[in-house]
Amino acid sequence: MLNKYKNLIIILVVIGIGFFVYNTYFGSGNNFSSTSYLESTGRIDSAEVLGADIIKAINQIDSLNLNREVFSHPVLDQLIDRSEELVPQDNGRSNPFAPIGSSNSPSTDTTDVEGGE
Repeated sequence: MLNKYKNLIIILVVIGIGFFVYNTYFGSGNNFSSTSYLESTGRIDSAEVLGADIIKAINQIDSLNLNREVFSHPVLDQLIDRSEELVPQDNGRSNPFAPIGSSNSPSTDTTDVEGGE
């Protein structure tokens, strides 16, 4: 009995996937008010659309309200600082890309180059 409806199920799944892909990439739900304005006036530029996205995000951030009473809650006063001071450690090689075994530090040889005896 399942074999009877197998082709029908496959066709419905393919149509469903096609509908989802179409709505995701070509649907009208992605338009912003400024984008539709630009489209209606006939002037649309990718930089302007990108700018509209940024302006919309900034406006959403500006509309956020922070309740400062959260920071004066008594539970926060009971928190214990368990941070540890970082101890400075030796640096690695001066040139980490130099071949291993090569001397990549400045020469510490103290022989006299000019007067050589």
